[in-house]
Amino acid sequence: MSERGASGGIGSRSITAVLWGTGATIVRIGVQVVSQIVLVRLLGPDQYGLFAAALVVVFFSGFFSDIGLSYGLIQRQIIDERDIRFVFTWQIVLGIAVTAALFLSAPLFARLFNEVRLEPILRWLSLTCLINACGSTSSALLKRDLDYKWLNIGTLVSYTVGFFVIGIPLAMAGAAVGALVAAFLVQTALSQVISYARSRHPVRPLFWYPAGIDAIRFGGTVLITNLLNWVMSSIDRVVIGRTFAMTGVGLYSTVYNLINMPAMTAIGLVQSVLYSASTRVQDDRARLQTGFLTMLSTMAVFGGAVFCAVAAVAPTVVLAIYGDKWTDAAPLAVPLALAMPLFLTMGMAIPAMWASGNAKLEFRLQVPIAAVWALSVVLLSRLGSLELMAWGVMMMFLLRAAVIVRATLKCIGLEGRALVRPIAGGVLVSGIVSLCVTVADVLARRLFDVPVAWLAIDAAAGIISLAAALRMFRRQLDPRLMVLLSRLSNRLPRRFAGPIGRWWGPQV
Repeated sequence: MSERGASGGIGSRSITAVLWGTGATIVRIGVQVVSQIVLVRLLGPDQYGLFAAALVVVFFSGFFSDIGLSYGLIQRQIIDERDIRFVFTWQIVLGIAVTAALFLSAPLFARLFNEVRLEPILRWLSLTCLINACGSTSSALLKRDLDYKWLNIGTLVSYTVGFFVIGIPLAMAGAAVGALVAAFLVQTALSQVISYARSRHPVRPLFWYPAGIDAIRFGGTVLITNLLNWVMSSIDRVVIGRTFAMTGVGLYSTVYNLINMPAMTAIGLVQSVLYSASTRVQDDRARLQTGFLTMLSTMAVFGGAVFCAVAAVAPTVVLAIYGDKWTDAAPLAVPLALAMPLFLTMGMAIPAMWASGNAKLEFRLQVPIAAVWALSVVLLSRLGSLELMAWGVMMMFLLRAAVIVRATLKCIGLEGRALVRPIAGGVLVSGIVSLCVTVADVLARRLFDVPVAWLAIDAAAGIISLAAALRMFRRQLDPRLMVLLSRLSNRLPRRFAGPIGRWWGPQV
């Protein structure tokens, strides 16, 4: 019986995966932003609100068609054919069951949101539960092998076909929310087909074997954790849907998705790489500590700079991207953008916690946080202000990040002072970039009357000030970050590697 061992580690292969992921991520975010801008302008807040509300239910249902079994294929050091067959078999069984359950319960969810138009949308989107179940085993095997090249190719191709080839033409033809539904179904199906084409695996059913109980236990932990994460990422939209109707959901969800999209993409890429790589060095605490602090420092500097800059010029971002009809979303963008560095910080901590052998700890920590989160959202909704809701969500992100990071430090044997330099570097660079972008925005508004021009000038100012800050304050930044930047630059084409490497300067 063939076995698949763990490969790679926190080193060159992980860096290659990050490079592939980063390049594909930039392209994918560009494709997603462009398609979203076109569709948002074509459809408006009400139609986007319907789709956003439906996705909240679909993502919740999707957890039950996976129950975390595929994560076990990534986590285990050695897997064989029986592990793969067992996981795939139960993915299909659960996928069929959940798809049927969601299809039949669509009227109940429609009543939950006080919106009868959701019923047919949910029934069509229920198919994604089965589609994702069919392809999740292949995706997990690709992640296990750190094959992020093909994972990102599949995501990029499927999204382009789904939303550009299918979604936008249908929206222009007047299909309304149906354009989004069709695009999402095509994207989901094509992505899973590409994953299986790259990582084919045995599909002969296997309903039980001796190691099955371990897989189910691990999957159960992942399932419950994912459900708690869903509460903290989606309960706000459920409450908004019941309180502010579909237009409110559209405004909130659209600006949240715009801001959250790059953060989620970065988390999905780096967290998967970190988790896959960390399981290879889980017995080497020093390397685990270094990997965690390096990525934390990276996210603090780059994530902090990007999202603090967005918060500083939120009205320009919303007006330039979505137009006059969406100006009510600008106040929501400020707290949501400030929440993203906290989200990224937490995302860097979780793989280290899991790799240290404390997978169940996250669940125990998340239960009280999820309860506080849900209660806070419900209470804030009674104040009748979407903006207050957004600020409350930001504070919940702060609480969640503080709890998770503190626990992770204890798990991997680090003290709180280890975070001082990584976080201080992020605050320093973010402050400089935000100030420069704000000044550029004020000047741009005086020189031009074109919101897109304002945003272009702000973006240029942000890029230039970020590069300058990295150069000027490199001795104040975490040395691990500067080493990583040098290693990344060395993997670029030679004509770029030299100048960029010299820009970072000597390491300290």
